Amino acid sequence: MRTLAAIFLSLSAALLWTGCASYKMGDTRELPFASVYVAPVENHSLAPQAQAAVSAQLRTALLGGGLALEPRGTANAILQVSLTHYERYASLTSTTDTIVADAYDVTLHAKATLTSADGKTVYFKDLDVSATVQTHGTDSFGQAEYQAMPLLARELGRKIADKVTTLW
Repeated sequence: MRTLAAIFLSLSAALLWTGCASYKMGDTRELPFASVYVAPVENHSLAPQAQAAVSAQLRTALLGGGLALEPRGTANAILQVSLTHYERYASLTSTTDTIVADAYDVTLHAKATLTSADGKTVYFKDLDVSATVQTHGTDSFGQAEYQAMPLLARELGRKIADKVTTLW
């Protein structure tokens, strides 16, 4: 009986290993470009000096996604990002005064365009991407908003990089 169980386990393990040998996680197709030029981020929103933070976080996220960042003349693709709208809404009010906000949702909207370096192929144009973070109770909303900006920039940069590195 033990030998029969051992044979069964051995065959099961062999079938499992051979069945999973060629499995690859995710999409195995390659991107049509290996490098990208990230144009300076334009800021048409009311988020003060957000373009530098978003640009830095976007570059970091693209490098983490396996793309090479190249100068304009040598890159295979060009990414242009424009920050379009910045908004904040009270998401939590004080328990003692419903007019006073204890937390705000801060959202930054952007449009991204990705084209081939020769301009013949448009991978996506004016793609809407947004990120939201929540700021919590400090005495000054300005201070909380200032502290939230790096988190907002990182989230927006990651979302844009995901759109660039995902096959469409």
